[in-house]
Amino acid sequence: MPDVTARKLQHRYFGPYPVTQLCGENAVVVELSAGRTRSFNVSNLKPWKEDPDTFPGRDYSQPGPVEVIGDEEYFTIDRFIKNRWVRSGRGYKEQFLVHWENYPPEDVSWLPVQQLESEMEKDSFTELLKTLQTRKPRPAPKPKRKMNNNSQQQQAAPRAQRQQQQQEPTRVRTRAQR
Repeated sequence: MPDVTARKLQHRYFGPYPVTQLCGENAVVVELSAGRTRSFNVSNLKPWKEDPDTFPGRDYSQPGPVEVIGDEEYFTIDRFIKNRWVRSGRGYKEQFLVHWENYPPEDVSWLPVQQLESEMEKDSFTELLKTLQTRKPRPAPKPKRKMNNNSQQQQAAPRAQRQQQQQEPTRVRTRAQR
């Protein structure tokens, strides 16, 4: 069995292993590796089902790109699902959640608008914008803090004190030497 430190990261079941002997109603002897055997309670075992159709209808092969020009692969966008605004520096940049043509819904990806606009024709981009059900508006910029007269005076007072301290020589007390 593999050696993993955290129990929650270990597999719940290992195998499949052949059952070599029944020991009563609740125990079986299982052949592990290299002829080693061990008995287990049946409550700790589950039957092995070799079933390649565990997830029928799920296609594990990914479709290839629509076009290959030189070394570049080009994929077709089916539709935009939604948009979001991501903080970037002092502002926001818009991104679209893109559903790719001939790909399952798990393979959606977020792409920035600048990339989409630069790589797509303007007509096809505007057509895809129509597939977007609702488009979130750009977030409002954070308002600048207004300073009333009291806060301006409070900030000015420490500044004046610092300037005054810099002009006066620093005084220290020393212990008198005998």
